[in-house]
Amino acid sequence: MLNRASMTNEQYQSARLSRDSRFDGVFFVAVKTTGIFCRPICPANPPKEQNVEYFTNAHMALEAGYRPCLRCRPESAPNSWAWLGAETSFRRALTLIEQGALNQSSCEELSDRLGISSRYLRQLFKTHLGVSPKKYAQYHQLMFAKQLLHHSMLSISDIGFACGFNSTRRFNDAFKKTLNLTPSQLRRHGSDKEARNVVYLAYRGAYDWQSLLSFYQKRAINGIEKVTDTSYERYVEISDSLAWFKIFADHEGKQTVKIEFEMEDVTKLSTLLRTIRRVFDLDTDITAVESHLNGINHELIVHSGLRYLEYGQRGKRVFVRYSGSKFR
Repeated sequence: MLNRASMTNEQYQSARLSRDSRFDGVFFVAVKTTGIFCRPICPANPPKEQNVEYFTNAHMALEAGYRPCLRCRPESAPNSWAWLGAETSFRRALTLIEQGALNQSSCEELSDRLGISSRYLRQLFKTHLGVSPKKYAQYHQLMFAKQLLHHSMLSISDIGFACGFNSTRRFNDAFKKTLNLTPSQLRRHGSDKEARNVVYLAYRGAYDWQSLLSFYQKRAINGIEKVTDTSYERYVEISDSLAWFKIFADHEGKQTVKIEFEMEDVTKLSTLLRTIRRVFDLDTDITAVESHLNGINHELIVHSGLRYLEYGQRGKRVFVRYSGSKFR
């Protein structure tokens, strides 16, 4: 597993100059002369070393006043295992915030859920991220909004609600204050919308998509799921709200999957995407897993890229049967 806490500036520099995809999402490169921060795989001409600084989290770069690159789109970087060694309360807080715990509640209510004081919660975030829990929540919302503005056909108002904002005005104000662009300006200058609502989810390492699709083809539920050689789609229900999604296999090995979706309640979009990430095991660093297993016994890896699939979850609360076809 890559440990960014122990990386030196020389290692950061080597990774960004070589555009090493293993470090995508592990750290971010901020350019002092442009005020923009990028993924280490950004295709732009690399800046001089004296003009850059490195951040271990996109939210830290935002807090320092940098704007996300419109070309490499830091909001699309794969998730990192960076906090596995951090305190349990901090990791739980991150998870709850990313699930929307502070959209309607206060830090005091969140800290009560965690069994710690609100002062200690703020101290944890200051130590690990240099930002407050509320600020982290807002940065998370805005980076998700940026991705939806680039790719989806959702209206700006719907995107704001999907990201947890209570009003379009609050969404517009927060977006402009943090990213120095209004949502409308970003959509005009950096959008590549497609015919349907689309998001892209990144992952790390090999992924045997053919084995996954073959597995689902043999077990597809008629009228609910449809599986081809290149995609898997199904209807789902999230808190009594109907949704549909289609995930396209990354046969080209770009380590990014395309997700088409339709939602009856757009505020449930983040729940849908979290579930997709979990069920399709997109957050696992399979390279690190296979390296560890090979160290134990090289015969444990029969075929590279096989993932753990939560097949049993398909009949539970989020992935349930639906025989209609409202969206299609």
